Amino acid sequence: MKNKMPRTPLILVLSLCIFCGNLVSCHTRSGTALADTGPAVLRSGTDHMLDRVQALLFRTQTVPLGEWRGRALSLELEEHQTEWRYSFQVDRINVLLDGELIQTITAPEVLPNGVERLPDGADNPYQADWSDWDCYGLFDYSPEFEDGSPIVLDLNFDGHMDFGLMCMETLGRNVPYVFYLWDPEREQFDCFGTFNYTLEANPESQQLIEVDYGGNEGDDTNWYAWEDGRLVLVRREEEDWWNYHGPTYHAYIYVRENGQMVRKEDEIRYYYAG
Repeated sequence: MKNKMPRTPLILVLSLCIFCGNLVSCHTRSGTALADTGPAVLRSGTDHMLDRVQALLFRTQTVPLGEWRGRALSLELEEHQTEWRYSFQVDRINVLLDGELIQTITAPEVLPNGVERLPDGADNPYQADWSDWDCYGLFDYSPEFEDGSPIVLDLNFDGHMDFGLMCMETLGRNVPYVFYLWDPEREQFDCFGTFNYTLEANPESQQLIEVDYGGNEGDDTNWYAWEDGRLVLVRREEEDWWNYHGPTYHAYIYVRENGQMVRKEDEIRYYYAG
């Protein structure tokens, strides 16, 4: 007959295992388990406990913004990995001028609009507006996901680069970004507005162009221009893929006239060129 292990040591061993498991879990959630500032390297093994510890990694990303008065201007993003392994939450943005800290930015308390959301005939805004969402922050994806990387562009065509960061984790095709404008007098960035990641700047027309993906309904495109220091919507095209005939579909055109968006004659477009 085999000897049985005494109950008291067995209970102590089980208690120790439970305590260690809870300790690892708490450290993982609080983000204090690791202090690795290098690139995130994830395990794909079967050791669940070690995977839990490595689920939160810390890294620092550098984003160059060109020169300001002959000195190098850049961003230093202090980030930690979220539970969704491909995204990193930005804890702090350090603005550096020749390596010297001149400003520190954290997530805004309220998401700004940036541009007047003019209503259509049904009192709905022409542009997507994420400012009333209560679930946001500042995020950055891993390098292999370009759609979630920081955006650098000259938002107001003043010759200096501004920047935008993803402000919500989303799996949809429309990825909201919050953009920051450089104030040359104060030599600081100000939180300006929230737009889709597709926002582009056209220096020739001095306009910003934004595409909102609508799936089976078709895509919508907005054109913005600066008027008296304010960004306004000046043109919008809405594709209607539901009411199509053969290879064609309708595009509804709106332009700004006297401070209002006015619907112009619809266009018939083709799904496929040629």
